[in-house]
This record gives sequence, structure tokens and C-alpha cells, in this order.
Amino acid sequence: MFENYCFDKKTVCGYNDRLGIVAPCKTTEAFAVNGKVLLGLLKNSHSDDVDFLIEDKHDITVKAGKSRFHLPFMPAEDFLFKAPTGKATLEVPVDETLLTGLEACLLTSSKDLTQEALLGVTLKPGPSKTMAFYSCDGDAVTRFLLKSKATDLEALLPNEFCEAFVRTVVETKAEGATLKIIGDEWAWVHINTDIDIYGRLLKPDNPLDHEELITKTVKSKITFNPVPKALGHALSRARIVADPESAKTELEVSDGKLLLHTSTHMGVVNDSMTWREHPEVKADVSAMLVQRAIGLCDEMAVLERCTAYRKGQNLFIVASNMG
Repeated sequence: MFENYCFDKKTVCGYNDRLGIVAPCKTTEAFAVNGKVLLGLLKNSHSDDVDFLIEDKHDITVKAGKSRFHLPFMPAEDFLFKAPTGKATLEVPVDETLLTGLEACLLTSSKDLTQEALLGVTLKPGPSKTMAFYSCDGDAVTRFLLKSKATDLEALLPNEFCEAFVRTVVETKAEGATLKIIGDEWAWVHINTDIDIYGRLLKPDNPLDHEELITKTVKSKITFNPVPKALGHALSRARIVADPESAKTELEVSDGKLLLHTSTHMGVVNDSMTWREHPEVKADVSAMLVQRAIGLCDEMAVLERCTAYRKGQNLFIVASNMG
């Protein structure tokens, strides 16, 4: 059943025991068919209209233009997904700013299945009595402050839920949505196009304290400066020789300049650019991590233990130095 699309006469649902997506879809009968097969057939059909007809106890006929498909189906009594009920413990209005923050956190959420505490985006109280999104992949930590007032709630939203949430809002061009936490089991997004997305919350044995990790990593005052305009291209050049070996790039701030030096057996790449008013410092960094961060932020700082980045008052990223 986890491989099927379930039609209940009013909606269609896909569910894999971790993620459930429900969208409007009227049918005269309730049934379930293999989602991959049905979607593949419909994508290769040029018809705008599709008809479903149950002709016997085993097969359903799908009519798409002049094409006819006969597919095995499962009855409604075999459906597994039931939308969670109960009062929401937190409701957060979704706007473009929140989506930007969630996408930023997804860039530093881990895909390592052995570290459950890193496998998603955490929603919990942040600084200044607000709620915040946090994520960490072991190399970098991202924090994004929300407009909602702080509560005691802490919920780890799985990656696949966050990705489906962002993708659906963008692709359907939705003008409004609400993120809700239901009890301690589910996250739920209701989109104003009448699409609902449900994600089962992760419950790691040892949740990560993101603020403590930031404090331990930074350990000094941060002096932010605008990101040099030439830095992105310089990092792209550095990565040509650094990425194949996961090699370091040396950053040095000296005499009002930012110097980059990358050396491997594939070659040596040096770059220099003006960067005034930043304290003098040397650091070994991952050019990939730095480039990823400046793609989201417009200010940065180089420290002995890490590099830090921000955009406005909402987005803050810390990336550990190498070595």
C-alpha cells in the first residue's frame, strides 16, 4: 500500500509511513493503484482528461484520450493513512521569508542516516524570545529566526517533509500556508490550494543543542563585513583543485586584503581582493562550505576556529574551519 496512490472519492493520497501528501481529486469510486505505474502512464499520455472505471473485482480501467490501461487495484478498506487529529501545539504562518529560511537550513541538514539528530530541521526556541529553525550537518550550523513568539516546543522536522513542503508551495504557486505541530508525532502543512502534507517527527535519543554548539565553535567576538564581490568567483577557481581531494583553502586577511591560497598535486591557485576593516587573521577553510554560505548571506567574518555568515537579523550560519 505504501507504493500506491489512494483515491477516496474526494482526494488522492500518497503515504510511505513517514510522509503523507493529500491533494484534491474527485472520483466516483474509492481505490488504490500503483503510483509509479499510474504516474508513468499519465506522463506519457497527451490527454487532459482521465477517467477511471472499475469493471471487476481485480482491475481498474484508466482512459486517457484514445489510450486504455488496465491496472490492478486495492479497495478502500486496505488504505493505511489516517490524517492525525488533535489540537495543534504550535501554528506558524508560512510566507516567502520562512520558505527562504527553511531552504537555507536544508542546505546544512545531514543525510547521514546514522546520525538521527542531524537528519532534518529543528523547530525550537531561539534567541530574543522567538522560535527558530536550526540545522547541522557536522560541518556547519544554520539558524533562522521566525516571527513566532517562543514556546517550550521542540520538533525535529525530517528532511523529506521539509523538501516536499518547499517544493509543493513553490510549484503550486500557493499564496498562503500554515505549518502546524500536532502533538509529539506529526508536523502538518496546510496549503491554501487544499493540499496537506504530513511528516512524522523524528525523535533522536540525544537532541542537538545548536546554540551550545555555536557558542563552543565561535568562542570570540564576531566582526561582520560585507562579502567581497570577487569572492564567489575566487572560490570557484579554488574548488577546481580543492574539491577532488577535499583539500583546504587558506584564507588570510592582511593589510586590507583577503588572500586565498589553494595547493594540491593538481595545481596552485592564488587570489587576492580588497577587504578593509576586518581584523587580521589566518584560517584553513573548505572553499565549498564558504561558497555555499555566501550564496545565502551578504556579510561574513573569518575567525581562527570558524567562518560566520549572516543576512539581516534572521539568517546566521557558522562553518567550522579545517584542521
